[in-house]
Amino acid sequence: EWEPYKFDLSPQQRQFCQLTDRFFKDMDKAIASRNDIRVNIVHQERQENLDALIPSGKISNWIFKVVKIEQVEDGSAAVVLSLHCKSFVGSGQIYTKSTWLKKSNKEWRATIPRDDRRFRELAKLDRGQFILGSGTLLEINAFKPGQIETFYASQQIGEHPLTKDLNLEGELFLADLSYIAALN
Repeated sequence: EWEPYKFDLSPQQRQFCQLTDRFFKDMDKAIASRNDIRVNIVHQERQENLDALIPSGKISNWIFKVVKIEQVEDGSAAVVLSLHCKSFVGSGQIYTKSTWLKKSNKEWRATIPRDDRRFRELAKLDRGQFILGSGTLLEINAFKPGQIETFYASQQIGEHPLTKDLNLEGELFLADLSYIAALN
């Protein structure tokens, strides 16, 4: 499926997927060692690599495959897009400082408002279609006070409310997409 686009992937997108693949391999080894220090080092090294590769979280002209587009309670569109590796980008639910303190439900982030040109573009797309997208990966700054690294908001794809029944593996990075255009 990715064959027609393999030469069109940006160097940043290719390196992101190489980091992702290496992260999952290293994480499997670290978990098998039953050594929390190794697990933490794998997370830290990945975070440092992502910070170097994606300063400020900006991604530009990445190629994605549409996994799912759904309207959420407020009428905005939530989207899940796959990369050519075990990573996904799109909308998701996270705890914010206010929901965490109130012990309330997670809030949707990185959705696309109903009255937006990107919403109209999403309305034209089908599952499995390829798109070109640009935007910003969302940061979580609630993780470790005083940290130097940026922690990008991500969640296991199997825990994601839009993909629970799709049998996917990997993780989803939350991203505000500023540009979306169909490729086929």
